[in-house]
Amino acid sequence: MTHFEVGQHQLPIVRTARRKSIALKPTASTQVPLQLLVPRHLSERALRNLLQRHHLWIANRLEAHLQRQSPGLWPQFAYRLQDTVVWLGECLPVVWQPQAGRSAGCTLKQAALHIPFTQTPGLLSFSAAQKSQIKRQLQNWYQQQTHAYLAQKVPELAAQIGVGVSAIQVKTYKSRWGSCYADGRIQFNWKLLQAPEWVVDYVIVHELCHLHHANHSPAFWALVNHHYPQTPQAKRWLKTHGMALMAFLTD
Repeated sequence: MTHFEVGQHQLPIVRTARRKSIALKPTASTQVPLQLLVPRHLSERALRNLLQRHHLWIANRLEAHLQRQSPGLWPQFAYRLQDTVVWLGECLPVVWQPQAGRSAGCTLKQAALHIPFTQTPGLLSFSAAQKSQIKRQLQNWYQQQTHAYLAQKVPELAAQIGVGVSAIQVKTYKSRWGSCYADGRIQFNWKLLQAPEWVVDYVIVHELCHLHHANHSPAFWALVNHHYPQTPQAKRWLKTHGMALMAFLTD
């Protein structure tokens, strides 16, 4: 056992004779923020059991470390000449493209989102008409990309859980990430797709499990946790960043 999975992070396991219990040590890498120090004498089975028993403690320490490194601030789109948007947890720089006529919409090129507008912007800001056009095109892009992502991911997870989905719909919600109906329709808020993929997958599993249990009973949560063990971390992530995601394009 060389790594231990916590949310989207794979923490390296380092065996050492200096430890009698597990410990977390920061690394110099932003991709691998912490490593796990464990007693050298532990067997693979004993180590696995130890880490599972302390999974929540490790997740809490990891979250606290990440918040210290980046204290809960979510990049906010503000119609600036130098701006970013977020897709599946990744910040995409915006490239503004003046257009003389009708635009074909936003396009993703070379890890940047190209946003067309019909007039030349001012020195530091866009006009109200430009903002309205940009907002409409951005929302259209997110909705299209969200539907494409869900059309691939939902059937995979539905087959894993053993439920049938009759339709996948993309909606704009003010206070929820998704909903489901007894006839098999599943609806998702396109703003969710700003979150990292592992958080999005939790919400998909959550809604699909409602096709087995139309409530939030212990049986429902047991099913969610069975199919998505990172549920506690995903819920905490949404609690921390959810309001910022919902605020996107609300002005």
